[in-house]
Amino acid sequence: MREEATPAALRAVLNGDTEAFRAILHDYGPRVERLVSAHVLPHEIPEVAQETFVRAYKSLRSYDGRGSFGRWLAVIALRCCYERLRERYRPEGAFASLTAEDGEEERLTDQASWRLYEEESERREAALGRLEPRDRMVLTLTFLEGRSVAETAQLMDMSEINVRVRVHRSKARLRAILERLDAE
Repeated sequence: MREEATPAALRAVLNGDTEAFRAILHDYGPRVERLVSAHVLPHEIPEVAQETFVRAYKSLRSYDGRGSFGRWLAVIALRCCYERLRERYRPEGAFASLTAEDGEEERLTDQASWRLYEEESERREAALGRLEPRDRMVLTLTFLEGRSVAETAQLMDMSEINVRVRVHRSKARLRAILERLDAE
């Protein structure tokens, strides 16, 4: 990977040279595909990798240059993977559609349960969305995907100790955010 070419390519893209993004694709394409391949089905890899680069291109102005561009791109890739997994496991219809046609009370109960489930999911998503991206990604990898601390450390290019500390602090922040949301 030509890490030294990235800042020049980024500046060129930000100055309107869309062709300069090819250098970024060339440099980071294999890395993004390897990362994505660890999270999605093989036939989904190209689509999720492409979505990663589309999102990166659209939000390139948000990259402030303080951290590694590769890490910034990896966070976007992992979010795309997470969204793909969430889409895959989201039920097709409401639980109400699974009830018997003659059980109106059951349907209403199932609809209310589904609504509560959706509200709780939205509440958790909102709370996760208020965390810093690195904190959100560490929690996503360790708790939602069940990855070990060592795997998370390797994926995020951090030490295992830093991952443990970040998980501990992120959980505390998430609890505080959820408490504030409950108070609202």
